[in-house]
Amino acid sequence: MIREVSFKDLSLLQQITNDYLYTDKLNDFCQFKPSFDELKNAIDKRSNFPVDREALHSVIKKQYASLKMDDLATKNLDLLLDSNTFTITTGHQLNLFTGPLYFVYKILSVVSLAKYCAERFQDKNFIPIYWMASEDHDLEEIASIKIKGKKYKWNTTQTGAVGRMKVDGIDLVIEELEKVIENKKAISLLKECFIGVDNLTAGTRKFVHHLFGKYGILILDADDKELKRKFSDVLKEELFHQSSFSDSGVTSKKIEEKGYKTQVYPRPINLFYLKDNLRERIEKESDIYKVLNTSISFSDSDLLKEVNESPERFSPNAVLRPVYQECILPNIAYVGGGAEVSYWLQLKSVFDSLKVFYPMVLMRDSAI
Repeated sequence: MIREVSFKDLSLLQQITNDYLYTDKLNDFCQFKPSFDELKNAIDKRSNFPVDREALHSVIKKQYASLKMDDLATKNLDLLLDSNTFTITTGHQLNLFTGPLYFVYKILSVVSLAKYCAERFQDKNFIPIYWMASEDHDLEEIASIKIKGKKYKWNTTQTGAVGRMKVDGIDLVIEELEKVIENKKAISLLKECFIGVDNLTAGTRKFVHHLFGKYGILILDADDKELKRKFSDVLKEELFHQSSFSDSGVTSKKIEEKGYKTQVYPRPINLFYLKDNLRERIEKESDIYKVLNTSISFSDSDLLKEVNESPERFSPNAVLRPVYQECILPNIAYVGGGAEVSYWLQLKSVFDSLKVFYPMVLMRDSAI
């Protein structure tokens, strides 16, 4: 028997997330109420914010080159070229073998919502997207999985963006799991996906595609030079004017004045410098831009040249990653966990200032 329970009856969410979902107290901090009735409004407004569909299609097609795509995923990829096609996105870190169960819930949530939208708005197309947080550098947070109460950890000394890390040593984790997981098919799948691939991004893409490709999910790694080029205007605004710091700061203060705790803490420059095995914050000191914990520094002119020639070397933090997403995807809704919903509310003024579409923000489904 399946029984549906409202989040507000479970006392699981922060007050800010609960109030956002079930009251009007935070309407000033969102573009659309988190309701099915608002979907048409989101679709209509999204149409006024075009993206480079050909570039997006080309990048995803290239990223899938080594995989056999399911029929629905292939169809969805080609539909991205249609101006009547919209995306519904969730994102998550590259947790080892998916890690926590809500990794799965988030993907199933966007699959379900895309199906709902397709049934309700039959003249439009809706594609579920899994955004890989491949540029994240918090290895400790993603490098383990708990099975039957025991933690299994991938031990590696690599640094930088986790998606770029080689999979050396993951085979040892799989060997340990083989002793406790009786399902030989599952072990075989882990070996197929994570042994012999280029990096953790490639392994995770292969694994998620095997699990969810038949539902039409498209997996996007935005750590890509061509996609970052579409984001370069925002990169320049951030580096040379730092508007996101003041915009999000004002909004965060208003949220705190309402008695809520804020989730993210913006910095004057909300970008990292990303190169090889390095992902470090950028700070401006006098007239020089420094990459922390390195000897790398730039003048204004040097930094402008770097953005123009190598935009892939600039990686957004939690404040600007959502903006990057909306710059390259024809997205109408983002589906996240409670903490994500909370910090998106701090960002609407950033989107408005940059003239970037702010999507509907929805809470993922859950199950037990």
